Amino acid sequence: MISIYHLLYAAKLLNRVPIIPTLLPEHFAAEPASVAEYYDIPRFHSESKIPAITLDDVTRVRDSSLSPPPERLSCWSILERVVPVGANFGGNKLMESHGVNVDFWPLPELSAGTPGGDIPFSHLDAFDSDSRWRESWITEVQQDLLPQKKVSPDSIVDDKASNIKDGFNPSSTPPTDQLLCMDTTFFVTFPKKAPAFPTLSSRGSHPTDREGDAWIHAGQYLHFTPEVESVADDFLLSLFEKETLAEVPPFISVHIRRGDFANTYHFTAIEEYIQGVDRIRARIQDRIDNPDSWDGPGKGKENFPPGVAAADYRVIFTSDEEAGSPFMQEVSKLGWLHIDHVGHQL
Repeated sequence: MISIYHLLYAAKLLNRVPIIPTLLPEHFAAEPASVAEYYDIPRFHSESKIPAITLDDVTRVRDSSLSPPPERLSCWSILERVVPVGANFGGNKLMESHGVNVDFWPLPELSAGTPGGDIPFSHLDAFDSDSRWRESWITEVQQDLLPQKKVSPDSIVDDKASNIKDGFNPSSTPPTDQLLCMDTTFFVTFPKKAPAFPTLSSRGSHPTDREGDAWIHAGQYLHFTPEVESVADDFLLSLFEKETLAEVPPFISVHIRRGDFANTYHFTAIEEYIQGVDRIRARIQDRIDNPDSWDGPGKGKENFPPGVAAADYRVIFTSDEEAGSPFMQEVSKLGWLHIDHVGHQL
């Protein structure tokens, strides 16, 4: 969702209409779904004033056996710039589900640092608004057959055409100014929200580089649909064994992602989750005790039940870890309440 927040805010700053991509299931078998099935897009329009549409509004998900020949679309690749080695550009399941094949194009160096660093929005904006820069870069890509696969320093590439990274096609139609297509906006960073003046206490909670103003001006307005909220309400009533939502106590929600991290990253120890919850409790309590001593995202939207200390907040969690595993048994000893996707056939 961070990528979508960034997309929406970038479009606002660039005075463009954002097209929100279709959601693809990664952790379970299901069909692609429009973001509008889960998020209230009309409400987002009304509150954010950003005229977003969904990819489904532009082109529907198609049955590949019945669809006409796929269209082609050229997109700038932010991922190739920030993850120059190891990323897979051999296809784009999201766009292919809509009958569109993507030709990726590399971006020039847009960040002050070396490849592997995030791209500041101001640099992306400069590239997007400078037609001469874009045309010059397109010519360079076509002439040098970029991007090239990395080779050892002592190797000589005699045939650049055979060394182009998979998924890239310098002979394809270059990206156009009419449609600014990017493969991801996750790695685009925005300026941080300036703290109030005079500077508030050290308790201030200011946005991180990945958060910036994107949450404040876009993300906070993307609410779930009433149907999704109704399902969540039913789960809360069941978890806490209550009859009405007014009886549901305040809680902290945690997502424990495990499955795909086994091969990609490393598992987070249960102690680190406990420490994370403790940090959240401390921050909540500080804001309860000192409501005027902080500034940042969420300011003015607090909803702290009177007379309830942060230490008494319950914890509910979701996870892709199998129920009954040794890890889940350890979590259950903490008294945290589990929303069991498998048990509820979600």
